[in-house]
Amino acid sequence: MNIGYNLYDDDALHLDHYDRINASKMSEKFFTGFKQRVLSFLYREMKSKGKAAAFLHQREFFDSLRMAKIQMLGSYLILIRLMPAHYITARTTDYTTQNYNYMFVIFDWRIGEVHKVYSKGSKELFDLYERNNELFKNGTVIDNHFPTSIEYCSVTRATHEKTKASFLAARGEEEMRRRMLFMLPYPAPQYPAVTPYLDPLMFSFDEKSPGIFERAKLETNNTNTPTQMRFHSTRTNKCAFVLNVEAFKQSTGPIVVLFHPTDPFIIIFEKNQTDSSVTFQIPNHSSTLQL
Repeated sequence: MNIGYNLYDDDALHLDHYDRINASKMSEKFFTGFKQRVLSFLYREMKSKGKAAAFLHQREFFDSLRMAKIQMLGSYLILIRLMPAHYITARTTDYTTQNYNYMFVIFDWRIGEVHKVYSKGSKELFDLYERNNELFKNGTVIDNHFPTSIEYCSVTRATHEKTKASFLAARGEEEMRRRMLFMLPYPAPQYPAVTPYLDPLMFSFDEKSPGIFERAKLETNNTNTPTQMRFHSTRTNKCAFVLNVEAFKQSTGPIVVLFHPTDPFIIIFEKNQTDSSVTFQIPNHSSTLQL
């Protein structure tokens, strides 16, 4: 592999052939090997369905696509959201409506192969997401001892089905799929915390807590944010431990809560401050250690 215009050895076969010798580096426009692979895949797919003319009609839209979000699906596949550049820089984040068009690509980075391209409300992608939810939610985790995806956790599955039913009743099947797939791909800061303490089969807690921890957006300076979060055992209904964030009440930005994947050990620190104090907490222990 090379760094520059070409990434894979056969990129030159996919790129447009034109003379770049006298082209200005500031004004030159070209498609990368990845972009050309996506366009080639789309053309072959639409041509096989007798829609080659439709591909040419939408060529301007396809040309405008840029990578907006990516995530790993296992070790070799990448899920990529492609959107027009002006959508990426727009202030609004509601891309679920008909006014915003984008697509998903599954790409094998080892061999430079486009496996599939999906629309934003694709039934095929939605079915794939439901059947392989753990891969989407924890695509980079080698061994997750406490999976909370809809494949393995009945509580999460029930919540998922409830959300589906709500969207179906209000907006219909296609809009339901668009709304449910809108979260993809999961960027790294939103990967679920791998810990037994966020397993709804073992503990009960505020249903917003997992999302807050996953996104590292615990705003302690918000008056609505409690300084203590209680986790109750689902077996005994008694309080198992209390997560105390009182030390960060005056923080100006969000704080990060890191759970050890197997041991009862929690680290808390301010996200955007390099000189922030760090708190170590051991559940059921009477004190915390601050550094």
